[in-house]
Amino acid sequence: MNEIDALITQYRPLVESLARRYAGRGAEAEDLAQEGYVALLTLIPKCRRRDALPLFLKKSLPRAIRDAARRLRRGSHREVSIEADELEEAQTLTYDDDAHLAALFLAESLVRDQKDRHLLALLTEGYSQKEAAAILGMSQQAVSARLRRMRRGAFA
Repeated sequence: MNEIDALITQYRPLVESLARRYAGRGAEAEDLAQEGYVALLTLIPKCRRRDALPLFLKKSLPRAIRDAARRLRRGSHREVSIEADELEEAQTLTYDDDAHLAALFLAESLVRDQKDRHLLALLTEGYSQKEAAAILGMSQQAVSARLRRMRRGAFA
C-alpha cells in the first residue's frame, strides 16, 4: 500500500463523518463521501509539510464538502421546465414534493413584487442571501430587509 492509500485509509473516518454531517441538505451522504475523497486527493498534494497535514485537512476538508453539497443541491433544482412526455412522471410526486410545492405557491401568492418573487425563487433553489443579492444587483442587507418585510406580511 502506497502513501496516498495509507492517508486515505487514515482520514476515512473524517470524510465519512463530514459527509454524514452535510447529508440531507440537498445531497446524499454517499455523493458527499465521494466528493470528500476527491477533495482529499486534491488537498493532500497542496499541503507542503506532512506534519501539518492533519490540521490542514481538518480545516480544508469541511469547506470542500460543504461546497460540494451546495453544488449538488443547486444542480438538483436547475431544471424546472417539464416536457409533455415527462408530465406523467410529474404527476407522481411524493408527499415531500407536494408539501414543498404547496409552500412555494403559498409564499408566492403572498408576495406581490416581481423582484421579491425572483428573490424567493433564488432562495428556494439553494442560493444564499449574499449570492441572491449579487444576482439581483442589490446588497445582502437589502435582501435581508426584503425577507423581513415578507415575513411580517405573511404572519401579520
